[in-house]
Amino acid sequence: MSARAPRVAVFDGAYPSTLALVQSLGPRGVPMVAYHHRPRPPLAYSRYIDRVRPCPDVHDHARFGPWLERELASGAFDLIAPTSDAVCFHIAEIHDRFDAGLRHRLPTQDALLDVLFKDRLAAACQRSGVATPLTLAPTCLDEALAAAERIGYPVIVKPRTHVFDIEQRGGKADNAHELRALFARGRPRYDQRGLLEAFPDADLPIVQEYIPHARPQIGCSGLLNAEHQLIAGAAAVKLDQAPVATGTGTAFASHGDAKLVAECGEMVRRLLGAGLFEIETLDRGDGGPPLVIDVNARVFGQIAFDIARGNDLPALWYDSLTDRVDVQPPPAPGVCVYPAPFLLSNLTRIVTGP
Repeated sequence: MSARAPRVAVFDGAYPSTLALVQSLGPRGVPMVAYHHRPRPPLAYSRYIDRVRPCPDVHDHARFGPWLERELASGAFDLIAPTSDAVCFHIAEIHDRFDAGLRHRLPTQDALLDVLFKDRLAAACQRSGVATPLTLAPTCLDEALAAAERIGYPVIVKPRTHVFDIEQRGGKADNAHELRALFARGRPRYDQRGLLEAFPDADLPIVQEYIPHARPQIGCSGLLNAEHQLIAGAAAVKLDQAPVATGTGTAFASHGDAKLVAECGEMVRRLLGAGLFEIETLDRGDGGPPLVIDVNARVFGQIAFDIARGNDLPALWYDSLTDRVDVQPPPAPGVCVYPAPFLLSNLTRIVTGP
């Protein structure tokens, strides 16, 4: 790699989190090259993007992976912004193709795959001494029913991975009848036979212990540098999500618990090692450590909230890959509501019942 500033490839140009990343990096003069499988995604209207270049859909693994490797080899970009699970999977697939000076500052290939597949995440948590709800990965309905009996109803049924672009969202099963309705293979939009050969049954859901939400669901976001040091960290309480049991957050509030941030940073250090992260936890209510239910090695839905309260993670991520970054002070408190999904989810609850 030359002495020039590393150029960042940006995909997922229709995601609000991607737009927030570009809005963070653009004013700093970070060179970016944008790609999308459609000609005019929302990202095309950013003042910081000169044009959007064509590429295969990131979920079309048979075409996108080889295309991405050729683009990187051609020198079109040096880094890839981790904007979705699918893009993180492709980063893992070509991990050894990145410049060595950048590669050692990224999470390892195995660490990325561990957090992308929830059965692997549960196994990695067990190896690393990180608390997590009991999680089982059945390969057929009979195994799923046996898993639920072992765990005890109710159970959570959710996709094993979001590397696929699938319709399946999962839900809570209170009995075997509901489990039968929820346990099914996802239906990817593209031919994923090659991916399933490498990761068998990745299109099947997992069955997980259900932890009642009597206590708040708390997430922590931040950045670990190449020396595995927590450079920036901030916690937030999820005030609302849709659907209720397994959905995406629609409202958040700052949670100024320095001890929890340090605990989450240590858990992510064991699981991921380096890079941008978001970790979601649940409190069992027994005074024990928080239970990890998800780890993301990428920008996430509420990253605009982090940026707004002074935790500019995209900018820190880029700087940490090219220079040494000082430990950041705690961010300012705040509340964040995503109006459209928040109002739509609550309108749905009014219409359909509690």
